Amino acid sequence: ATGQHSGSGQPTARISVTPSKLGPFGANHGVRQSFVFLNMPAMQQPEAYLSLVGDMFDEHDQLKFEANRDFFTYYMFAFARFVAMHNADVSTPNFADWLKQRAGS
Repeated sequence: ATGQHSGSGQPTARISVTPSKLGPFGANHGVRQSFVFLNMPAMQQPEAYLSLVGDMFDEHDQLKFEANRDFFTYYMFAFARFVAMHNADVSTPNFADWLKQRAGS
């Protein structure tokens, strides 16, 4: 049945990458639509569209620029907050019960 799978209700995030200059935006939004259908809350901000991703790494597969590390760190902290906000609790049987639980009643 719809919505009955191990990912249902689990928070998600997306980082779209491409070796070229264009492309990750459309793919990112396509994946987000799939998450909506699968009942998987998707973090809306920050968004991550990485073009020319091959140029971001050196010959040892390390990020070349401190700004890249800063962005990925920021993105992962944002996702951690998003997961905490949703509490990844998929045991609540319906939306009304979830609202009561979230309100602390």
